[in-house]
Amino acid sequence: EEDWSKEMGFTEIIDACREIKEKDKVIEILARILKEAEIKNNNHMVWVYAEIGEYAQALQVSETIKDGFLKSGALVTVVKGYVEDGQYDQAFQVAETISDDSWKARAFTIIAARYIEIGQKEKANDILFKALLIAKIVKDTDNKARALADIGVEYVRIRQPTDERTRNVLQEIIE
Repeated sequence: EEDWSKEMGFTEIIDACREIKEKDKVIEILARILKEAEIKNNNHMVWVYAEIGEYAQALQVSETIKDGFLKSGALVTVVKGYVEDGQYDQAFQVAETISDDSWKARAFTIIAARYIEIGQKEKANDILFKALLIAKIVKDTDNKARALADIGVEYVRIRQPTDERTRNVLQEIIE
């Protein structure tokens, strides 16, 4: 129970850090937390580092996360940050390292969504196809359904639902 209370206290501190506009102050606080405490679930810290654009630190902290599912989710926040900063190659590299297939499909879907937004629909299509192949092997039905639904939405954004190629992909997702 003490570990849980300690972790919740640090989670509240990390949440408060999100409100601080001075990036150096946030980095200082997070570094102190990492040094002084052993938190079993550092995915919140990865999220904060990614939010402030400190991707190297986010990736370093992600290495301390033992649970593969939680680590994969944390890495998706790094992918999202890279995508928002226009660093697509780095986002793709991190996405490739994600071990959980449902999170990996989500990461590639996020990358594809940005390519759609910037008008590179063929590139987005290729990435969505990769996400689809990954999502199809997800074992957990809830996570699989969520991943496939997200991919389906992005396919519709690329093309009109009446487009034969889109219909075929959407039919495959439904099956």
